[in-house]
Amino acid sequence: MNSKSGAPGRRRLPGKKRSKLVSLRLDETTMAALQSAADRSQLTLSSEVADRLIRSLSNDYGIPLEFEHSENRGFSGMIVTWERRLRQQTGRSWADDAYTFRAFAAGIVELLQLLPGRLGIADGEPVVPLRLRQIYSAAARPAAASDEPTAVPSPEDLGRGLMIELFNLLPKYAGPEAAVHHATGFHREYPELLQINRDLGLGNSG
Repeated sequence: MNSKSGAPGRRRLPGKKRSKLVSLRLDETTMAALQSAADRSQLTLSSEVADRLIRSLSNDYGIPLEFEHSENRGFSGMIVTWERRLRQQTGRSWADDAYTFRAFAAGIVELLQLLPGRLGIADGEPVVPLRLRQIYSAAARPAAASDEPTAVPSPEDLGRGLMIELFNLLPKYAGPEAAVHHATGFHREYPELLQINRDLGLGNSG
């Protein structure tokens, strides 16, 4: 039996595996919900279904990748629980109501102020982590004319700078093949940004 080729004019990228066609029977309610989700995500219906299947399969292997550290899972759970409690009070989401947003932000700030004491990391002056010192030292070495130590940003400046960089990247991120480059030369991939961008509804600036 001869296998059928792809649609005329469609070319497969080198090294890219051929997709397999799967036929599904879905009731009208489920189909409508999937179509609505696809419209919000600006995806085709088939892409939306495939995306949701892939995410559900990741749960079969225990903690999803973004929650590989238990503290991240606990913190995320606290934020979700806090949002649910606040929504019970205001009846609105932080994403579509200014009053609820400010209350939501204030609650997160309060949580971040309470956590260090409970975690036992609140005492004394914070010490710059060795990895961060090494990153900044390596970045400055080619241009350095002296042996003076490289200025490492304060925790607040580092956090604000990285968050602004990450937030501005959200609508521009093209997928896991794109790398995030930091001024220090550090880089890694952030495949989860695609889904975060869709969930937040920030659109795509191309």
